[in-house]
Amino acid sequence: VNELAANERPPSKRSRRRAAQEEKAKSRAEETEGEVVTRMGNLAALVIAEPEKRMGAFADVEKVARSESYSIRTRRLAVLTLLQLFLDVWPGYRIRTLSESE
Repeated sequence: VNELAANERPPSKRSRRRAAQEEKAKSRAEETEGEVVTRMGNLAALVIAEPEKRMGAFADVEKVARSESYSIRTRRLAVLTLLQLFLDVWPGYRIRTLSESE
């Protein structure tokens, strides 16, 4: 009876997280190189349009650059995309002193 109760428990947070990561890796593996390049281009366009609101897109492109599940060509393209984003966005930022509320 104890074995049945143990088998009927819902999966733990860790196992659900691991299953979600495996599912994401499967979908990433099924994603073609062209789809990845298009997604990176869309993310870059979002950053260029509104850099302060779209900083998370930097992290998304960086994940592609670091992930070994993508081809070396795609990872290099991600690094070049990040470089161009930094070159385009960086000059628009101003160094200023903090305000009273900050």
